[in-house]
Amino acid sequence: MTRSCSLVLIVAFAWTAGCRPPEASRGGTTAATDEAAVLTDAQLEQQQVALAARDAMSGRLLNKLAEVLGASGPVAAIEVCRQQAPQIAAETGQDLGVAIGRTSFRLRNPKNTPAEWARSLVRYRLQAKGASDDATT
Repeated sequence: MTRSCSLVLIVAFAWTAGCRPPEASRGGTTAATDEAAVLTDAQLEQQQVALAARDAMSGRLLNKLAEVLGASGPVAAIEVCRQQAPQIAAETGQDLGVAIGRTSFRLRNPKNTPAEWARSLVRYRLQAKGASDDATT
């Protein structure tokens, strides 16, 4: 259960950006890489699995977006993010043995409110960005 929660937590934040490439490909860092020096060996292993899941899901989603964008245009690509991204996330999670979900401190969908166990990471990420805690409500 702990491994599953940790993996969900890390992967959840990899997907908070919606249909964007991972932070690392834009030259940024993630909370997961910033904290690598203080993680246990087991946590580092979980982190690697989570990052592999993030990369696999991003790759699948971006491939699908490119395909639909080229064939049907940007409106159809938006529908991919809205309708097919959750299915791609579920399939990727099943393939890699993790649960992939979304949450953020800036919610577009109230259904993505952080689970109780994820709230502390949401607050950490919010503070790391220099924003106020007011955005979590």
